[in-house]
Amino acid sequence: MLFLQHNHLVALPDVTGCMALKELHLADNIIKELDVELLEGLSRLRVLNLCNNEVTSLPEEISGLQLLVRLDLTNNSLVTLPDTLCYLPHLQSLHLEGNPLHSIRRDIIQCGTTRLLKFLRERLKDEGNANIGSYTLIAEKDVKFPDRYMMRSGRSLSLAMQDLTEIPDSVFQEALEAEVTTVDFSKNKLKEVPSGLQKLASHITELNLSCNALSVLPAELGLCQNLQYLDLQRNSLESLPQSLECLTKLRELVIAFNKFFELPDCVYKLPGLEILIARDNRLTTIDVAGLSQLHRLATLDLTNNSISHVPPALGNMTQLRSLELTGNSFRQPRHAILTKGTHSILSYLRDRIPQGQQ
Repeated sequence: MLFLQHNHLVALPDVTGCMALKELHLADNIIKELDVELLEGLSRLRVLNLCNNEVTSLPEEISGLQLLVRLDLTNNSLVTLPDTLCYLPHLQSLHLEGNPLHSIRRDIIQCGTTRLLKFLRERLKDEGNANIGSYTLIAEKDVKFPDRYMMRSGRSLSLAMQDLTEIPDSVFQEALEAEVTTVDFSKNKLKEVPSGLQKLASHITELNLSCNALSVLPAELGLCQNLQYLDLQRNSLESLPQSLECLTKLRELVIAFNKFFELPDCVYKLPGLEILIARDNRLTTIDVAGLSQLHRLATLDLTNNSISHVPPALGNMTQLRSLELTGNSFRQPRHAILTKGTHSILSYLRDRIPQGQQ
């Protein structure tokens, strides 16, 4: 994770020495364009925050950021978007408010990321782009499970977008022999976590189960004690097993687009957590006492929930670098404060802590 906000940068920084970089925050600079060569060195990036800059266009090569989950381009100078954005298989959050976009209707933008990506795919199809078939028809191909030699090259077991309802145990045995550390089962139709995953419990560091039909997780998931990244977004989860508190090395947890009414207690027991994405759920309260136990928490996204009150004590969590609260039912802080960024939000909240409780 790299924060270079409020630094008057005019271009992307050269971070080619950080090939494993997963988050790059460049908000509140004066960047006007994205260098294609520098983008090629960010292949592991999951979050790119470019809000409040002067970006006028995006290169088509941005589709090379295949692991990108969130792209924030709020308050820039974009007049159009490259259709190739629709080739990003994991993109779940695309923020475009405050741009003079002319080629895309405002109602499409307001409908959210899924609708916008659908629009870009349709536009590509209308233009007769031959490559669009590789994106839309991937699920129609016969599933070819990777063998241990394929997995060993990247130490990764990837079966994303295969329309799977189950995964044979033999696949996990092959993955074990290939010493796999990354598992990606996103965009399938899994109703339960495959039991064979237990074979890899002591090895995996990244697990992506997003965009499935999971309504419950097994307690055995707590055995994955080397896990650093866990993506559970776009399922039907209302709770998490208490055993997940054993994931002491977990740095990023994504539970967006589920059915949580409150953050599970196990979340507050994750000492290494740096990023918590819980947007688009049914959360009604913010438990500051619980969140305050997460001393390393730098990114907290609670966008689009049902939170009616923001406790002023949240302002004391000064380690937060990114706090997202828009799309909730509370009246204070006002939208004008929220758009000023995390520093302003925290300062506003601290100013409202009663004397003697600060």
